[in-house]
Amino acid sequence: LRVAGRADADGEGRPPSAVVLQQHVGRIGELEADFAASQGRDRQRPDLLLGEPDLAALGEGVAGLVNPRAGTPESRYGESLRGTSYSAPLIAGACALLLEIHPILTPDLLAEALKSTASRSANPDTLLGWGIVNAHRAALLPVVRHDPPADVAWNGTDAHDVRLRLSLVPGFDPPRVVFGGKEAFTDTAALDSEGGFDFACRIPADYPFQPTRYYFLFTRNDTVYTVPKNAPESYFEIGDATPPRIAHTEIGRFPVQEWPAEVVAVITDAAPIDEESVHVAYRFLSFEWKDRQSGLSTFPLARRDDSTFAATFPGAALPGFSFQYWIHACDVNGNSARVPAVGYFTAALYSVDYALHYGNEEDEGPTNPFVAGSGGAYRIFFDLPERSDVRIRIYDTAGRFVREVWKGSMRAGRRLSVDWDGEDAGGNALRSGVFFLRFEAGPFTATRKIVVMR
Repeated sequence: LRVAGRADADGEGRPPSAVVLQQHVGRIGELEADFAASQGRDRQRPDLLLGEPDLAALGEGVAGLVNPRAGTPESRYGESLRGTSYSAPLIAGACALLLEIHPILTPDLLAEALKSTASRSANPDTLLGWGIVNAHRAALLPVVRHDPPADVAWNGTDAHDVRLRLSLVPGFDPPRVVFGGKEAFTDTAALDSEGGFDFACRIPADYPFQPTRYYFLFTRNDTVYTVPKNAPESYFEIGDATPPRIAHTEIGRFPVQEWPAEVVAVITDAAPIDEESVHVAYRFLSFEWKDRQSGLSTFPLARRDDSTFAATFPGAALPGFSFQYWIHACDVNGNSARVPAVGYFTAALYSVDYALHYGNEEDEGPTNPFVAGSGGAYRIFFDLPERSDVRIRIYDTAGRFVREVWKGSMRAGRRLSVDWDGEDAGGNALRSGVFFLRFEAGPFTATRKIVVMR
């Protein structure tokens, strides 16, 4: 293989091979014939320096062809040449050889192969970087292109399909993959060729709720190579890396009379949920005293069924207080989730007054006319700021008593409700007409007109 390099006798720029190598492999340093770092012209010209070298090659005593013009007496072969103009082509030649042996090499893998097999790979320095390249050692390295997120897929049953691109020089034993759970690498499987540089294997997914760890193993003449390089300390990992999904409806505005509010979360995941990890973190602040804000507190959510966790806020609260809170959970593999991912939910407390509401549950308008006998009921909504004796009665337009719908004590709350079926006190269906609802609760009274239709 012949590699051309252009000498830079006039010092007007760097040789093209050095520029290309800097972009794709690394910075190149030159050496004297005795492998000492050169102190030649380039090192005396700071404007030409590429920085501290990554790799080094001979820059003095290089045999080359000077003035390579056919038939001219000036053409000479075997000239002793000097400078990075000649050390860079030597490394470029090594790169070309490696690419010819391993066509699947990427720039990053090529640079790593040269650096990991150079003379000072164990102790790189600022003088020679990783040292003098050793193309033969670099060529013996297995070349593996494998990206777990893209090249590993669960096949829907009991195994992971692992794919990779692999290039080996002759003489290697059949390649294998070593795998296991979190505790140890306990099993191996063969890598099967699919033609060309494509290989595949199937790793059983029989480590319940654990990620599967694996690395590739190659042996040639009793020399063992692994990918990743420092396996088993380094390894690839597949399996459960998905955090739990947490669904929760924000409490929002909440009547202080009904405090404490209940926090309910539906948490799902492929792996079991670590129940001890499920909790609510919260703090409260007062709008009356803006500088009054509590520290962060937590309380656990208890499992209610397979996926539902719930608990009530601890402690008392006052009108005007606002709670900021978020929910956290982990699965048994340590994957964690927080909702909301940014910020917090809010529970803003307010005081309820006595009220009789018009319309349905969403206050979309009067529930008139009431079509009695249709299978539905006339639902009466009201608010109570405290536990009160409630009495609800129905009268006709002449003021005659028709029915007592409710009489009794009720707890404080917002949008409490009582249903009326459209019948009188004797259980008889009322005829179509206009009626009046009388609502009494503590000191509060209100009247509502109801149109009944049959």
